[in-house]
This record gives sequence, C-alpha cells and structure tokens, in this order.
Amino acid sequence: MRIYLFLIFSLFGFNSSFGSADITLTATCENVPQSSDQLCHIITESPWGPFDDVAFYRLSDSGSAFLLAAYSGGGGIYNGTGYSEGGGFMWLSFAEEGHPYFIFYRTQDFLEVGQHADSIATLGDYYFEDFRTFADSGEVTYFVSTDEDAICEDTNIVGSQEAKVSDLCFRRLKLDVD
Repeated sequence: MRIYLFLIFSLFGFNSSFGSADITLTATCENVPQSSDQLCHIITESPWGPFDDVAFYRLSDSGSAFLLAAYSGGGGIYNGTGYSEGGGFMWLSFAEEGHPYFIFYRTQDFLEVGQHADSIATLGDYYFEDFRTFADSGEVTYFVSTDEDAICEDTNIVGSQEAKVSDLCFRRLKLDVD
C-alpha cells in the first residue's frame, strides 16, 4: 500500500517523505493512438535487483490518473511499449539478460483494466531483433538475428510462420483477435 501511495504522489510531482528520505519520481507518458488518453509509467530500482519495479497509469485528457498495473522485481527490466499501426493492439516489453519478450493486449482492454486484461499472445523469441510490421489485423512480423539458416527453417513454432528473404530472417505471428 505504501508504494502505491508513493507512486500516486510521484505521478503528480509531489515530494513525499517517508522517514528521513525525500522521494521524487517522474512519470514518462506517451500518447495512445486513437485515444485521448496517455499511458504513463514510473520505474524504480527494485531491492531484489537487477530487475526494476514499474507502475503503469492511464492519464485521461481531464488529467485524472488511474493505476493500471504494477510489476515488482523478478519480471525483467521494462523495455518499452508499442502499438499496432492503427492502435488497436499494443505490447509491453520486458527483457531478461538482454533478451526481450513481449506481452500483447487489445489496447482498449489494457487501458480499462490494466494487468487484469487478458493478454492475447506472448512473444519470447531468443533471437528477436526488431519488429517489421504490427498490423491491426493481428499480423506481427519480426526479424531475428542469427547466422544459422536452420533457425529460419524451423517450422515447429505453434501459430507462426517463418521466411528467409536474402540474408534477413523474419518470422510471422498471427494474434488471436477473435
């Protein structure tokens, strides 16, 4: 409870004192496509390091803040957020030992109920390099980095297809949008 109060105060720029320590945190906010809301996050150093704690807030156009999710240690380091081309879907990314994984949500679901929203897919490809496309149809295409052709020929990945174009290797994942 104490950390939630401290995060709420931090979102509005208040200085909070607990014992003899003064704490000031800054929220980082980004516009959400097709919405007047912003998605904000605050990161603090976890006592269980090397992982960080992160809290997500929805900031409405009227300035009201709503806590959506809070992850404490053990979940990796927060690595960013991304949206599909039209904003219908989003991902949250965390990284462990430099290897990112992505949790996909319907954007509106996450903005309404945060971590209680049903994720529609998780991507944790060890060789992930970057996204190529992320469409509102649920089609996700991403590049993988490897010198081994065999990784592009592996067809045992459930729900995905792979292809090799020139020296670039990419994979496709279809989100369950029904």
